[in-house]
Amino acid sequence: MIYLDKKLPYGTRPLKRILVQLFLTTTAGLFVIILLTELVSWIVRGRPAIANFYLFDIFIIAIWFFVINGIYIGMHYYGEWHESERQRQEEKKLRTGGFAVRHGNQNLLFPFADILGFYAEDGYTILLTKENKKYFPDRSLDKIETTLPEESFFRLNRQYIINRKILTGFKRTGNGKIEVLVNAPETLPASIAVSRTKAGSFKNWFEIA
Repeated sequence: MIYLDKKLPYGTRPLKRILVQLFLTTTAGLFVIILLTELVSWIVRGRPAIANFYLFDIFIIAIWFFVINGIYIGMHYYGEWHESERQRQEEKKLRTGGFAVRHGNQNLLFPFADILGFYAEDGYTILLTKENKKYFPDRSLDKIETTLPEESFFRLNRQYIINRKILTGFKRTGNGKIEVLVNAPETLPASIAVSRTKAGSFKNWFEIA
């Protein structure tokens, strides 16, 4: 089983892995048990194992091999589920905790509620706080987007990620495009364009309470 974990992981083709595992472990296990049983029978009794061994005992042993495989497979998927839950909890802590920025010789943590948004300008990524202060994360908007709580922030376009609380609505501009209305300091524009491809997803996101 450990060998198969390396050569044929569950993740790639789980059904094939399970069938191969059941066949190999059951076949190899029964072969070893039959060989040892016959060897002991010839040494002790001077004749082959009794017929009931093949008619009854082998069947029971095969069932136990299936049970053992079931336990192993169940433990594997339980481990995967447990790991995914752990990662989800860590991600949740990160998202509810805030966004960390290095500022000079300080490491600052801004609660998400205090962040108006992020935007790109002149090759820099800028974090804008509710006090209208700017900070410069050393990450791109693409990477920042993956760490933000989706219910609070939306990537409007290639340049802006904005907090829901400063968005007052949107207006249609034709060809399926929209412009989002922003209530924020003069640092941000009063409206920000959203492409046609993102307009639908923005509307769904914005209308969720």
